Amino acid sequence: MLLLFSVVGDQRDMPPHLAVAAISGVGYAGILTGPALIGFIPHLTSLYVAFGCVAILLLVVSASARRMTH
Repeated sequence: MLLLFSVVGDQRDMPPHLAVAAISGVGYAGILTGPALIGFIPHLTSLYVAFGCVAILLLVVSASARRMTH
């Protein structure tokens, strides 16, 4: 999330104070819903599938962070 806060200053689509609020809101929503979703996935399938989803999402985060810095 720190990377997003640093990128906010470089974007020109919206005022920085609104962009920081939007990033904070999305971050807090992820903190609240992420563990619930990770707990719900093994309830439907298995723990291996849940950990696989977490690994895939970490790769997506890594790729998107690399894209934001360029």
